[in-house]
Amino acid sequence: MYEIKNPTPNVKKLIEKHNGKLEELINRDLLPPTDRVCVINICNFRGDEIPADVFKHIDYGINAESAGDLIILGELMKRVKNGKVDIAAPVRKDVGIYRLQYNFVRSLKPNTLSKQVLALDQPFNTDPKSFNYARNDTGIFDQIKNDGLTVDLRFNYYPFAPYHFLWLPDRKKEHNQFLDPKKDKHILEAAWNFVKEHGENIWLCYNSLGAHATVNHLHIQGFLTTDDWEPPYAKILREFQGGPEIWSYIPGAKYFPPSNAVDGLCDFISEMNDRWKAQEDNAYNFCMNSKGVVCFPRKKQNEKKYLEQLEKATFTTGPAILESLGEFVCPVKEISVFELPIIEKKISELYQAMALGGR
Repeated sequence: MYEIKNPTPNVKKLIEKHNGKLEELINRDLLPPTDRVCVINICNFRGDEIPADVFKHIDYGINAESAGDLIILGELMKRVKNGKVDIAAPVRKDVGIYRLQYNFVRSLKPNTLSKQVLALDQPFNTDPKSFNYARNDTGIFDQIKNDGLTVDLRFNYYPFAPYHFLWLPDRKKEHNQFLDPKKDKHILEAAWNFVKEHGENIWLCYNSLGAHATVNHLHIQGFLTTDDWEPPYAKILREFQGGPEIWSYIPGAKYFPPSNAVDGLCDFISEMNDRWKAQEDNAYNFCMNSKGVVCFPRKKQNEKKYLEQLEKATFTTGPAILESLGEFVCPVKEISVFELPIIEKKISELYQAMALGGR
């Protein structure tokens, strides 16, 4: 189990709700395939032993959210050994100033939109067969209210961090992943209030379309730092005392202190949207914690030079927000110690290829 020093009352509540809902799902007699994948993945991430009879408690009469979930179940079934699901929990290895996270289950995550070429403001897909977060209530473990906004907290079914969750504002509405500061400032304010109310252990992070967002339904990634883990960039942000420009793995990052967090973020998003309308190859990520907001302008995921670098990069499934913070989800564990200097160089080259550049 994760250890967190001096958690705030709100963090304690989040952990209690998260663990309580997970325990309920673990003990439920039957779960749809997608939700059983969720339980297996979360238990694997935190290092729990997973008995093989977990596969006896799947309700195959209920459709999976995607065909990928059934494929993943098949892969996991192949790994049953001595009555257990024999998959290693994620491990991390430092590579210079970066870090690799070997995460087998995360590498199986279906690529829904993360490889597609989409407009930054791609309309919400109203096809009833397409996936969105309103379709499944099982993974919701808490609901909060903020000035008329209803926010659901949902398990991230493929975690890359402790207590990894999705922060879903007005989940039942058909809001695409595009943010318009004029219309959505109240959502950004609610996200910032959530961070302030939960203290220094909480992070909320966003991937735009074109920056490896995987679902075109408004969502923000959330996770907690623990006594023995934080993303590599956290130390930089914690010690930063300067102005709006901040050193980052991705050149051009901008920082907004708590006093200007929401307004600064709105200005940044407006700039990104304007540049998109001017037909630049741009996308962006941002992350919030109690130290402020850091924004990462970047080229979209299909930009030629970036894509060429990405296709050579066997150490990542695609740089989204965790990778923007210096930690790469790596599907391949069999990496020789002699390859690490080469990987460090390739990571740096990938960041340079992602950089949007100035105006």
